Amino acid sequence: MQKSGADIYFGGFAQTKRLPFFNEVSNWLRPFDLMHPSLQNIRRNIANNKFVNAVLEKGPFCDSDKYSFALLMLSFVDRIPADVLKMMNEGAEIEIPQNDLLDKESPAYLRRMYLQDLYRFFRLYRYKVDFRSPFSNPDELLPVLINNTFEGCIDSENVKDLCIFLFKHHNYQAVVLLSSTQPTPDDVSYLIILAMSHYRLGNTNDAIQLLLTAEKLSPLDPKILKRLGQVYFSMRDYEKAKDYYSRLAAIETDNYRTTLYVAVSLLYCGNVGEGMELLFRLNYEHPDDSDVVRALAWGYLLQGKAIDAEMTYNKILDTDDMNSSDLLNAGYSKWFIGKADEAIKLFREYAKIVSPDGNHDLEADFDTDSKLMDIYNVSLAERKIIADIALGDTL
Repeated sequence: MQKSGADIYFGGFAQTKRLPFFNEVSNWLRPFDLMHPSLQNIRRNIANNKFVNAVLEKGPFCDSDKYSFALLMLSFVDRIPADVLKMMNEGAEIEIPQNDLLDKESPAYLRRMYLQDLYRFFRLYRYKVDFRSPFSNPDELLPVLINNTFEGCIDSENVKDLCIFLFKHHNYQAVVLLSSTQPTPDDVSYLIILAMSHYRLGNTNDAIQLLLTAEKLSPLDPKILKRLGQVYFSMRDYEKAKDYYSRLAAIETDNYRTTLYVAVSLLYCGNVGEGMELLFRLNYEHPDDSDVVRALAWGYLLQGKAIDAEMTYNKILDTDDMNSSDLLNAGYSKWFIGKADEAIKLFREYAKIVSPDGNHDLEADFDTDSKLMDIYNVSLAERKIIADIALGDTL
């Protein structure tokens, strides 16, 4: 754990940080010095103790923990049995394995020790709320990492590893900011992480460009095809989404979820018949998959089969897997077969879920689904009337 960079002593010494010694702010970041006035008793009692000296001189502790260790020894040195104390005083020095991590002159060691001192201060100091901690918000630490002062301390491989860590913790802004310190890499996995960070931040064009760069490096990589399909689908570019999901389906022949995305993309592209064929097969093979049933219901609406859509949405609404979009689309199905009152109730329930503040724009949803409205010859005036009633106080 120590060699991999784990801070293995934090928990062990955390309680000692409540000692009066650490009430003084400077003591948290002071380089360890056995001549510190607070350590005069330990100097007098165990100045020649080879065990203690070996730990303090060679142990891989940050300065803060060395003070903790010395103060602990001071607190119970009088209770150590004489024979044990003699062994500690006269025994051979502790042999501590030497490696790159423990090379006290190496930049990596010095940085790590200093970071550990900082971490203890911002986590354990009793008045820590008076200070802004970079460890509680990684965005505040990143300006330090990308500062010119530290240029060369973090190479491209370290940046990649740190970006992976930040991405897993959903800190997408940090990934983008940190990656800006390096040229665009020729590393597929890194490009995907950077692209999806841009995507999560709403920078879809940047995400697309990075993914296309990755595609050139590895045209048949399933991860790249999947992400390109995902981003294009979110951009409502269903033709390109269909192309990438189709290529992915040809590779992942046992992944029916990919075929589902192909089918839905076909529906939005206007190839409703082809899309429904795929959905009927998927529904037969996976009758319990709610997403397949949901796509099938939407396909019925696009085919002009609102009655079939209503029956299918009724089944979805009776399950625990129902979501807000199901309420909206179920409302469409009822609206289009003349059940306006029931549709309005569903639209109202949908609006309360997506906008609890009561400021939802239902007409915007109708405009988004304008092609569907055109299939059922719903006029702009009718859309406005239904939206006004649904968002009003009474039916």
